[in-house]
Amino acid sequence: MLGPELESQLRQIDEAYFHHTGRHLPMAIPGAPVDLQWVHEEAPYGLLAHDGSETPRFIYANEQALRCFDYPLEQFIGMVSELSSPPSQRTSRQHYLDRVRRAGYSFNYQGERYSRSGQTFQIYDGEIWEMSPPDAPSRLGQASLFWLTEVEIKAARHRL
Repeated sequence: MLGPELESQLRQIDEAYFHHTGRHLPMAIPGAPVDLQWVHEEAPYGLLAHDGSETPRFIYANEQALRCFDYPLEQFIGMVSELSSPPSQRTSRQHYLDRVRRAGYSFNYQGERYSRSGQTFQIYDGEIWEMSPPDAPSRLGQASLFWLTEVEIKAARHRL
């Protein structure tokens, strides 16, 4: 069972996603009500969020994202988010995040990421969005949804 803080955080991520896309986060059954516990524990996609500070730090990761990055939740939360990508891709990653900050939402993002053990993996069909409206008094940060393989995307979209 999700605790109240985690449930509130996931609801905020889902509401921001809906604001930018007109859709809720993908569910196991198309059209089913949002099941935040399923999103956190069983979703076939990675879901992350980092805060809106000058040096963004991760504030949320679902189980799929934690498996991809090979971190326990306690070590991942608070980690500087740019450390999730190889040094050679950090500048282009930052430019992309800056564009999302101005536009509010972007999709079809792909790139290489680092796991805790230093292994790289590819993410596909990523979506990144701002978690707060443009007129908000303070910036909450950004959230990201990603898939691991193109085959997984097609199979999941068929199910979702």
